[in-house]
Amino acid sequence: MTTPTSGDPSSAAPAAADSPSAAARVPVIETVALTKHFPVRGRGSRGKVVHAVEGVDLRLDAGSVVALVGESGSGKSTVARLIAQLLPRTSGDVLLQGSSVRVRLGRSFRRYVRNVQMILQDPFASLNPVHTVGYVLTRSVSIHNPGLSRAERDQKVRGLLEQVELRPAERYLAKFPHELSGGQRQRVAIARALGATPKALLADEPVSMLDVSIRIGVLNLLQRLKSDLDLAILYITHDIASARYFADETVVMYAGQVIERGPSEEVTQRPRHPYTQLLIASAPDADQLAGREERPAKGEPPSLIDPPTGCRFNPRCPFAMDVCRQERPPMFELEDGQKAACWLYDEGRAEERAAAFGAGVAAGITNGVAVA
Repeated sequence: MTTPTSGDPSSAAPAAADSPSAAARVPVIETVALTKHFPVRGRGSRGKVVHAVEGVDLRLDAGSVVALVGESGSGKSTVARLIAQLLPRTSGDVLLQGSSVRVRLGRSFRRYVRNVQMILQDPFASLNPVHTVGYVLTRSVSIHNPGLSRAERDQKVRGLLEQVELRPAERYLAKFPHELSGGQRQRVAIARALGATPKALLADEPVSMLDVSIRIGVLNLLQRLKSDLDLAILYITHDIASARYFADETVVMYAGQVIERGPSEEVTQRPRHPYTQLLIASAPDADQLAGREERPAKGEPPSLIDPPTGCRFNPRCPFAMDVCRQERPPMFELEDGQKAACWLYDEGRAEERAAAFGAGVAAGITNGVAVA
C-alpha cells in the first residue's frame, strides 16, 4: 500500500512510533517541522537565504538509535546543531520529553543542556590540549552535579573512564589529549558528555576521523551505553553501511529535506527513493548492502540558495516525471515500515510511472526503484 501521509513530506513519524507501546511513550527528543535558513551576505544577495533545513521531523526514543544519513551539504549536521540549540531555528519546534524548548538562556536551557549532549566529529579539536583528561571530566561533572562532594566527584570521574572502557582509570587521569590515540580521545569526549547524565546523545560523525580498525569499537561502546543507560542517540553519518549496523531507524536527507525513512535493515537492503539508491551504490560495500552495481543518478546536489521546485532530487533523477518538477511529493507509506517522498509511489500515476521506468531503462539504468 502506498498512501501519502498528511502534511509535509518529512512529517511522518518513525516506523517504531506506529506501534501502540511506542506511540504511548513520550519521545526524549522530538523535532516538528524544523527549519533553518541562513541569510546570504554580499552584494546583490539582499533577501536571499540558504534553505539548509526544511520541515524536518525526527523522534528519538529512549534506548534507540536513529541514523541521519546523506551526502555532504544535505543538512545533517545543521539538524544536530539546531537540536543542541547551538543555532537558532528559523521555524519549527524542538521538544524535550514533550515540552517545547524556546529559550536559549536561563534554568530551562541549562536543564536542556544537561539532558542533550553532543559528541563532535574531531575528538582532538573538541578537547582543550592544555587540560588533562582528569580536569576535563572533573569540570563536566562539577558543572552538571554541583552538589557532589570532592570524594563523590572524583569517584564519578573514575567511573566515567571505566564506563567508556579506559581502564584502569588512574592511567588516564593525568594524560593530555596529544598523549592519547584518536579512539581514546573520542572515548574521553563520550565520557565528558556522560558527565552530565544526559538522556540523549547527538553523535555527529563520531567515528569518521578514526582508523577503520577502531571505528567498530567506538560504535559498540555507544551501542552498549544506549542499552545500559537507556539513551536516545542521533547518529549522523554519510556512511549508510554503518547506519545499517548501528541504528534501529535510518532517515535519509537530501538538500535539506527528509526523502526516505524506515527500519535500517529495510532502508539499506531495499532502498525505495532513487537518491537512497545513489547512496547505496556509492557505499564501499554497496554490493553487500543491496546487490547493485550502477548508480541511478548523475550530477551534483542543487544550490540551496535557489533550490529546484518540486522534488529537489528531480534534476538528477533518471525517473523524474513532470509532477516531480512541479510539486514537492508527500511521504508515501510503504510496506515494512518504510516511507518515501517520491511520486513514483503514487498509485494514481501508473501511466506516468511506467513511462519514467521506460526512460530509465532506455538510458541504461537497470536497477530501478522498488515500487510496492
